[in-house]
Amino acid sequence: MSNKASSSLFELVKSLTKSEKRYFKVLSSKHVIGNENKYIQLFDFIDSMEEYDEEIIMDHFKGEPFLNKFSITKARLYDHILNSLEQFHATNSVDAQLYKLLNSSEILQNKSLYGQTSKILRSAEKLALKHNRYALLMDISLRKKKLLESLNYSGTDNKELEKLLQEDGRHLAKLKNYVMMWNLKSNLFFQINRKNRIDASSDLKEIKTQIDYLNEIGKEHLFFDSIYLKNHINSAYNFYIGEFQTSLDYLMENRSLFRSNTSKISQDPNLYISILVNAAFIAHKLKAKIIFQELLRELKSFSEIYKINVTEDNEIKMFTSITSLELSLLISSGDFEKAQIKLPEIEDKLQLFDEKINTVRKSFMYFQLAYAHFGNGNFKRSLYWVNQILNMNGSESEELMGYTNLFNLILHYELQNDRLLPYTLKAVERFYDRKKEDRSFEKLFLDYFKQIIKKDKEINRKELFYDLYEDMQKSKSENDIPLEYFRFDYWVEAKAKNKNFASFFR
Repeated sequence: MSNKASSSLFELVKSLTKSEKRYFKVLSSKHVIGNENKYIQLFDFIDSMEEYDEEIIMDHFKGEPFLNKFSITKARLYDHILNSLEQFHATNSVDAQLYKLLNSSEILQNKSLYGQTSKILRSAEKLALKHNRYALLMDISLRKKKLLESLNYSGTDNKELEKLLQEDGRHLAKLKNYVMMWNLKSNLFFQINRKNRIDASSDLKEIKTQIDYLNEIGKEHLFFDSIYLKNHINSAYNFYIGEFQTSLDYLMENRSLFRSNTSKISQDPNLYISILVNAAFIAHKLKAKIIFQELLRELKSFSEIYKINVTEDNEIKMFTSITSLELSLLISSGDFEKAQIKLPEIEDKLQLFDEKINTVRKSFMYFQLAYAHFGNGNFKRSLYWVNQILNMNGSESEELMGYTNLFNLILHYELQNDRLLPYTLKAVERFYDRKKEDRSFEKLFLDYFKQIIKKDKEINRKELFYDLYEDMQKSKSENDIPLEYFRFDYWVEAKAKNKNFASFFR
């Protein structure tokens, strides 16, 4: 097994919960090698390691026969863990239960036990309908047809065949609508992620037409997942064209959809957490404090409310989401001192989860940390987190990267890194020169900044800051200044009036 595969084994072992580890050991004890189970010994040793190091394993188990073909041993252990996980989660997974029923029906039919086969297929159909597994319903339908053929259509009439045909038609229509919505959602997010600012009249014109079409589809032609996607698409579209209240309304519809079917929350907690986080983010943006606090409370008490055992994946999602929301609240209210108290713990947890947080979420959190340090006047620490973002190769969010570049320029100015400022300015200009979109605010800011750093007297710089402040006020009234990431207007005004940046939040 390659080094990558070796690392995969280590990561798999480390990902297991206590219950999963216990089940693996119980299952492994049934497959003893001689007087000792080498799989369990190897598993325990890998589990005890902080970092994967194969040389340490070789040294610890020196002389053991399984080291002669260690790549095969690792592969078998990896497969054995996956098998134990499959069995452990079989009763909790609807899909696993359905596949087990379908497999049983095939075995029974091959033994010509047609009555038992029919009974099993009815159970599978009932379970699939209950949990909206429409793709599997088509598989069940196919098996029912094969059963009829095996029986030479004995005991069947035209009405039953017609009923089967009509059911297929309904299931296929619902499945077709789901596929259409999934494709539309993917296309929408592709457009959003590759653009910094969305022009609904051009970039999203075709998507808007499709959204209008799907909004005409009645709920009787949809199932749970399709209704969720319909609300999800509408929420995302309205958010990116600036219709935040409408976006929040669709998110709250999805929240109600899941709360009316809590088994869906148990099946996919991360999906529901995303709904709560996005709704809280927009509620905060709209200054809807009551809704924001309600959603934040639900997030903090999530596992207790819904009786869900939090996995590491859930824990990471909860940590990043709640932390981002709380930092957003503290920063927007200018409570940088309270944010400062939280920062050491946040930074420690970030380091702990670092490799498991996706790049976009991580870069946004780094920006928030930089912002919080900046508000407290800790410019060097703020610059540290800004550099973490700039050194990331796959941030994916060009919008955030753009504001990070501007923030970097501001930090070098605050730190009086006068020799670096011209080079930093050129780097920022190169970044925006690569983009084709109209960027009136960025152009205004950079044009003034170029003049500011050329002035060697503070009084001359203040005059330019004041002129920039007045021009920004005009742009602000036209909603042309992006303030969701950083209050550029407050910083420029602070420089123009020789005041503290944080004082403008109060």
